[in-house]
Amino acid sequence: DKGILFKGEFKHYMNGLLKIKADEKVFLKERRSCQRINFHYTSVYVNVQFSQKLDFHKIKLKDISIQGFSIFTTETMATAFKKGLDLNITSINGIEIPVKLEGAITHKTRSEGVKGAAKGQFLIGVKFNQESKLIAKVIEALKE
Repeated sequence: DKGILFKGEFKHYMNGLLKIKADEKVFLKERRSCQRINFHYTSVYVNVQFSQKLDFHKIKLKDISIQGFSIFTTETMATAFKKGLDLNITSINGIEIPVKLEGAITHKTRSEGVKGAAKGQFLIGVKFNQESKLIAKVIEALKE
């Protein structure tokens, strides 16, 4: 009743003292309408097609769901990715998928403090044009 709620990152607990870094870049765990597959401990790479013209190969995938995905890019590559432009997945870990997963870029942010990101990388968020039945099947298979 008398507490507060803030975003923070656990640093350590020692001698009865809890150290938490309050930071706006740390997100509270939220309930999502769909399950995401996160890749914190493994590296999964995708090939993407940008605005129906350019192909980029071996871009690190952060997470994916039936509604969209996010990738890590270099700062140089991130300059080309603008909010609203098309970005489609053409293969996952070297496996060509039967139909491109088409979507549009929803955000581009610096990835400092994001698990799995290297220094200076950007996080690009993409929302699919329609929910992906292919990814739904993959998630269903992983649940089993």
